[in-house]
Amino acid sequence: MRKHLFYLAAAIVAMSSCTESEVVEVSQSKIIGFNSFVGNQTRTEQKGQTLETLKEEGNGFYVFGTYKEENKEEETVVFDGKTTGAHVTWGESWGYSPINFWLEKGTYKFAAYAPQLSITPTFNYANNQMTFPDFVTDGKTDLLVAEAAADGIKGSNPRVVNFTFKHALSKVRFTFIDGWRNDVILSITQIKLKQVKSKGTLTTPGNLQGAGAISKNNWQIQNDKVEFEDKTGIELKVLNSKHLFDNFIIPQTIDDIELEFTVSVRNPNNTFIELDKEKNTVKTITVPLSTGTVTEWIPGNAYNYKLTISGTTFGLKPIQFDVTEVSDWNELDDQDITDGVTNIVTPKNP
Repeated sequence: MRKHLFYLAAAIVAMSSCTESEVVEVSQSKIIGFNSFVGNQTRTEQKGQTLETLKEEGNGFYVFGTYKEENKEEETVVFDGKTTGAHVTWGESWGYSPINFWLEKGTYKFAAYAPQLSITPTFNYANNQMTFPDFVTDGKTDLLVAEAAADGIKGSNPRVVNFTFKHALSKVRFTFIDGWRNDVILSITQIKLKQVKSKGTLTTPGNLQGAGAISKNNWQIQNDKVEFEDKTGIELKVLNSKHLFDNFIIPQTIDDIELEFTVSVRNPNNTFIELDKEKNTVKTITVPLSTGTVTEWIPGNAYNYKLTISGTTFGLKPIQFDVTEVSDWNELDDQDITDGVTNIVTPKNP
């Protein structure tokens, strides 16, 4: 089994700011607006959260924002990260309601995440960090996190708050490739990723703006283990056709994690092919991932495990060909053409 590791691209896409007015005329420079950026993933069919998915109706992101007046210790919550007023969504620009406004004599700090979660994240103003307690991954949901500049934003110099979202989970893909000839029917069912740790607490590092990144050390992982299953069931009939099984997983060390799936193969006339000496036509295959070169899954990285299913998978011997010799030409005697007439001769070695 070949394994390939892909890293997230560094490209960033910018969006225009939110400037929304109500009936009472207010200076636009006093409105707290947001820009959103998302670090691009490798080109995959299941990208998880992207800038495009954030902009889809009802999605967006949730903002934490606090204000601290000069020479005072207490902080005021401006965006609480959970209610409707903290939900920023895309229209013609990024917007939210009701609108908040900059106050001049103080410092703001902001953080954000997506999508909406069943748990309640918190935000620490002093450390510029978010905490996601007892986060549980279902294998299908990507988690984005973002922090504005850690030194805070002065209310006397208001600007649009720029977020660069980072992927807090690892993306693990299994690509099943048909290695049989055309018209043979390859059935792959009961695909399971087993012994995966699914629960942990994430505390962001406080410096995600710019080059900052989530590391595995930002996760406190519990030992709750689950299995993720692809219940679709697939049939591949064309050589090199593919099926993808994607999972978004808490970053972790690969210990006893394994991939399991069941395979059967049928000829075009719908008869099953015997896959071993015992004449079994259905085989369950278990692949321990710890045997590969990748020993841990890192936040923000996408991993693609490629599995080509062919007769070799079951120890069957391929039909092979070889060439041992190509015979020489039979040489004729040299012939002279005299007066336009040539005699027919036989080969030297008839």
